Formats: sequence, structure tokens, C-alpha cells
Amino acid sequence: MSFYIVKNEIDRFLNSPEPEVLAIKGDWGVGKTFSWNAILQNALDVDGIALGKYSYISLFGIDSLEDFKVQMFQQQIPRELIGTEANLETLKNNTAEILENLGKKSLPLFQGNHYAKSFTPALDSVSFLSLTNSLICIDDVERKGKSLAIKDILGTVSLLKEQKGCKVVLILNDSAFEDTEFKEEYDTYKEKVIDVELLLAPSSQECVEVALHPNSDMYEWLAQFIVALNINNIRVIKKIEKVAKLLIPALEEFETEVTEQAMHTLVLFSWCYYIKDKNIPSVDYVKSIGNKMVGADKIEYSDREKLWQSLLVEYGFHGADDFDLQVANTVMSGFVIKEDLVREAEKINRQVIASKSDMSYQDAWKLYNDSFDDNQEELIRGLYIATMNYAPYISPMDLNGCIHLFRDLEENEKADELIENYIKQRIADKQAFDLSPYVGAANVLDSVIAKRFAEVQGETHDTRSYRDVLMDISNNNKFVSDDLEILARANVDDFYTIFKEEKGEHLNSWVSICLKLGYMDGADERQRNITHMATQALLGIASESQLNARRVAKFGVVL
Repeated sequence: MSFYIVKNEIDRFLNSPEPEVLAIKGDWGVGKTFSWNAILQNALDVDGIALGKYSYISLFGIDSLEDFKVQMFQQQIPRELIGTEANLETLKNNTAEILENLGKKSLPLFQGNHYAKSFTPALDSVSFLSLTNSLICIDDVERKGKSLAIKDILGTVSLLKEQKGCKVVLILNDSAFEDTEFKEEYDTYKEKVIDVELLLAPSSQECVEVALHPNSDMYEWLAQFIVALNINNIRVIKKIEKVAKLLIPALEEFETEVTEQAMHTLVLFSWCYYIKDKNIPSVDYVKSIGNKMVGADKIEYSDREKLWQSLLVEYGFHGADDFDLQVANTVMSGFVIKEDLVREAEKINRQVIASKSDMSYQDAWKLYNDSFDDNQEELIRGLYIATMNYAPYISPMDLNGCIHLFRDLEENEKADELIENYIKQRIADKQAFDLSPYVGAANVLDSVIAKRFAEVQGETHDTRSYRDVLMDISNNNKFVSDDLEILARANVDDFYTIFKEEKGEHLNSWVSICLKLGYMDGADERQRNITHMATQALLGIASESQLNARRVAKFGVVL
């Protein structure tokens, strides 16, 4: 049922004073509560709410019928305050109204300002009785406490409608009906209690129109990409919007195409990260495998991966470059490491500027991706020129995809030339040859690339000291393969000297780095060796005095 059908029915419901019970069902994240609040606020703005009081209750964790009833009273607010939360003042007003109805003789029982603590059993009962001619929304029905039965909830709802003249809205997640007991009780009582049952199943376009502000800088991009992936989960869309608001200011100095790529990647990785569905590509797959590698003889795709590949091609995603990986990290962490993002954005920006006067790397790939023409000669020429010209802006895995294609088309000489040119143009950037950030790279890497990159890394002489490496890891909050290579050479005496000589703010950070490396998920032999050597050094320090034993113990290292 589309959002607009649901909206029309809710508008009718709100505008009528007749007692009635409405149920809104739908999958997790489709925006049931979001939509209800938006429609309710709009109805208030146009004077479309018939009843004068409103109460919103979440049943999350409520474990007794008594607490449920009291919550309805405590959360009640006048219609004109819809959009604000109940507070001490509204509770005072509600309590004062009860006292007025009870009469002046009851006043001494409830005098004082501590209204939230002044409920006696008598007032509890009277507070529920005072709920007349009210609009009541009961949310999170499926998240109720175990001791609160669905039949008691629906029985109370029936009483509110039949005897108290109330209009009641129930909001339920469809996943609740996977619970057999919940489903049986709901089905048993719903015909007697619920007048209208709405199933909210909006289209992705409707979700975009509801969740995003149409005048925002990002709207056109996000709307296009969200609809392309058919995302109809408002919670996910709001998460996308939140990250977009972090990325856009960080990229404002660059060409529009850079921001557009960020939004395209943001939506894709949010879809993969937040929506759990076997038909949606995994984050690791999208990071490591791209359309440019299709046809490489080392890859065997499962049926599911073939589906994923088709989805990525349809979306226009042909492989993750270093900039895409930074956007992906922002999606998963929830914050931007601006220095890293800007560094990769600058590379894309230079390529964008250059491409406006010549054939770009992406344009060259369109000769491959966008047709079934017999254009091999044109494709090879275009890709060769573009890869030669834009080597500083091409990720290692993009190069790998290109080399696989050249070898499949028996252009081995040109493939080797491209590899040597890539190394020549990027030799100053030692991290360009580190493939550890690319999940599964070893399984799909061209043999010549693997050999030449290993040779280049071996030739690169890193003169940093152990202290320099620890400082780099601490400052950057991350490590690369070269860092581990250097630290793994340190022995117990080296770590002993570092820890004894370092004084000040860096000491705790350096010790923690050395200890945690070996216990990280996927730790390799180098990491385990670093942690072992550092631990032995700390044990040596601990043995020197009782004071040092206490100092070392705070890191979890005990004699």
C-alpha cells in the first residue's frame, strides 16, 4: 500500500471525532512512526485533528498493564502541543485536571510539586479513567515486555474506544508476526478491536519524498541513486542523509563530479552495509571486485556473485578506487577522516579537470561497459592512452582490471608497458604499491603486477626508526604493511629501550599499540611477534620494582 493511500486514510481518521482503532503495519525501517508523525503534524497545521488531546506511548520494555495505563496518562498533551514531548508541566496540568474532577476534598493527598512521584494507587486508577475523547498512538507493540500480553493491550484499546470515546492508533512491525503466539493472539482479537488495518509498503520514490528535503544540496543526487537501488527503508535513507551532510562540506572545494561520485558511492555502500539481504552484495565484495575484472581467467563467480555483479553494472559501479574506499569507511564508522578523504578527493579532482579537455579514464572504460560493438581496436587505444596519462589517479585494483582485459585480448606487451608506466609515475608514493587495504586482492591479482609491486616495495628503503613508526601509527590511527615490517624487526631490548626512554603523553599510546596489534582480528605473524616482544619488554620493566609492576599491570601485563 503506497504512502499516499496510507496518508489519505490517516487524514480521514484524524479528522473524524468518531471512536475508532487504526493499525499501521509494515516492515522494519519503512517509516511507520516517521510517516505517522509527519502526517499528524501536517494535520495539526491545517486544523485536521478532531480530538483535543494526544498521547504517544512506546511499549518498548513496558511489562505490566498498570504501567501501560499510567504511561498513557503521563504522556498526554493538548492537541496544540503535538510535536513536543510531555514534560513535568503537562503532567502537572493533567494531575490538576483530575483533582478538579475529584473535588477539593482530595487536594491534600496530592499537594506539592513532585508530581512524578505523587502517584498513589488511587491516582493511578483515576488517571486512566480520565482518558476520554483522546487521540492515542501506541507504538512498538511487538517490543512490549514479556509479562504484558497482546490480549491485554487489545482489551485496553477496545475499552478506550467503546467506553472512553478515544481514537487509537497501533503501530506494529511485520516481524512481530513471525512469533506464533503473538500472531495467534493478534488474529484472535483484531476483528473485535481493529476497524482499519493499513500495510505501509512505500516505493523508494515515495520514501525519498517523505524522508529528504527537496531543497537540499544533495537531494537530486541522493534521490536518483536511492531510487536506482530501490531503497524503501526510511531509516537507511536518513542514515544516508546524515553521512551526506558530513561529506558535502568536506568536498566543497572540488569539482561537482567529485561530490557526485561520493554520493553515488555513499548510497551503494549504505545499501550493502545496512540492509541485510542475501541478494544485496556484501561490503567486502563491492570493495574488492569490480566490473572491470569480469572475464579474468582467475575468477570463478558463484550464482549469487553473478547476481551481485549484474546489480553493480546496472547501478553504474565498475570498481572501488581509493576515494570510494574512504567514503565506504565513512559509512561504516559514521564520521569523516577529512585528511584522508581530501587526499583521495584531490586525485579524483585533478583527473576530472584533466578529463574536461581530453578523454578520461572513465570515458575510455565506457567503450567497454556501454556497448556490444566490435570496437576492440578503439577500446585498446583509448584505454592505453587514458591509463598512461592518468596513472597517478588510478587505484592499483583499477589498474589490475585493465591489465586483465589487455591480457584476455592478447595485448600482453601493452599490458606490461602500462605496469611499468604506473610504477614510474607513482614511485614516490610508496603506499600506492601496498595492496593490504583491498580485500581478496591476492586472489585476483595479475602475476606481473604482484611480482613488480613486491620488487618495488623491496627496493623502497624506509629509514624510519621504531619511534617514528609508533608515532605515525598513533597520529594516523591506522597502520600499513610497511609499519609492521619495521616494527617486526624490533627485539625485546629495542622495546625495553623505547618504553624506558619515552616520557610523556606518547608512552601510553605506544605501549597500547604494540599490545593490541597481535590480538586484532586477522592478525598476522608479524603482528603477533610485535605484541610478544613488547610484552616481554614490559615484564622486564615490571620486575624492576613494585612501582613499575603496578604501572605495567594497568596494561593487562602482570608478572
